[in-house]
Amino acid sequence: MGPEELLQQKTNVQSLGEQINTMLKKNVFYNYIQFIDTAKEIANLEGEMYQLSHLLTEQASLLNSLASSSIVSEQISNSGKEMNGVQNAEVDNVVEEKRVQKLLNIMERVENCNNLVDVPDRKCLHEGDLLELDPIENTPVQRIHCYLFTDICIVTSWLSSRRGPARYRFQSMYDLCNLAVVNIKDIKNSFKLLAFPETRVFQAPNTGLKNDWLSKFEVAKKSQISVENKMKTTVDHKMIQRTDSIQLVHNSFEPETPEPELPDWIIDLADDLDVLIAQRHFEDANSLISKARQYLEEYGDKISTSIEQEIKTKLENRIQALTLVLTKELQVSPDKSHKGGLRAARRAVRILNQLDKSSQACDLFLKVCSNLLKSQLQYVKRDGAMSSFVKKYSMVFFGTTIEITHEFLYKAFPNSSACASGTITN
Repeated sequence: MGPEELLQQKTNVQSLGEQINTMLKKNVFYNYIQFIDTAKEIANLEGEMYQLSHLLTEQASLLNSLASSSIVSEQISNSGKEMNGVQNAEVDNVVEEKRVQKLLNIMERVENCNNLVDVPDRKCLHEGDLLELDPIENTPVQRIHCYLFTDICIVTSWLSSRRGPARYRFQSMYDLCNLAVVNIKDIKNSFKLLAFPETRVFQAPNTGLKNDWLSKFEVAKKSQISVENKMKTTVDHKMIQRTDSIQLVHNSFEPETPEPELPDWIIDLADDLDVLIAQRHFEDANSLISKARQYLEEYGDKISTSIEQEIKTKLENRIQALTLVLTKELQVSPDKSHKGGLRAARRAVRILNQLDKSSQACDLFLKVCSNLLKSQLQYVKRDGAMSSFVKKYSMVFFGTTIEITHEFLYKAFPNSSACASGTITN
């Protein structure tokens, strides 16, 4: 076989490889579209079932209205009530069986999953595959499958070694009451789940699926808030009825002191801080924390103790979350760049000082300084005579030390004797 024939065979093999790759890509895309279409058909079928239930209910009410206006109203009303009861019972049974069966199927597919049927009226609103990204580097971490219910959100990981239908392993569960969803515009088709102190970033396959996730989360959050408001209203009404007589006795001799209404920014304090920390607006978050502290100092004695304690608890949790994020900014790691030098650490140190975390900021800042000094000395190469090397090494060492001392005493921790003694010790 000559060289020309070998080249021809090589060209044929390459063309066959390209054709096979193209066919594989088309098959994968075709199956992926089928999967999306199947999911849409299931959602449409579920919607049709609910529409059918609604139509049956309307027909039953129409029969009741006709029976009430008939001459033989008693007989028709009795038969109508029986028919209405039977139809409603059948529809309710079908819907309930379908709901329970879907939850059982999810429990069967997810390993180590908690019991999902123990909570009444829990439904699966949405599910799908997502790609988890690193919240700092925005690099892919793992492929996950997410389930959104009416009260919780479950994140599972893929079991790639299993054959047959896709199976998942339970990873984490989040309560919708303590979960915030933030749309990310900088990263394509991505959104954040904020369950402090944890922040997770997910990327959808396309814009349509991302919008579906955001809309489903919004619907679930609104329904959860409405349920909580109804429960709270019921409890408050019962408490008012129980204490009505006692309040009448006390208020007959004492003037009423109306409780001041909470401003909107205090009510939304926790959610606003979550969003600011997630978007890395640390200065705005610190300003909002200072404003909340000042409000509690001025009006803490005028609001109820339970509300004040709830606000303080939420505020402390967000302060801890902000402190955790800032300390991660100052942590030293081998793969972390020293391009910004000490100026890059000013922002985190300044905010930690304002949060009364000076000792923690001092320790982390000294570690940053030590790491910077070591990295600067590593760049000094030993070329030529020993005396010239010692001279260069000394210049870099003392020059960096002077820069560190000036940054520490005049920029990072001015007028702080305790931190100054810490830098001398280290």
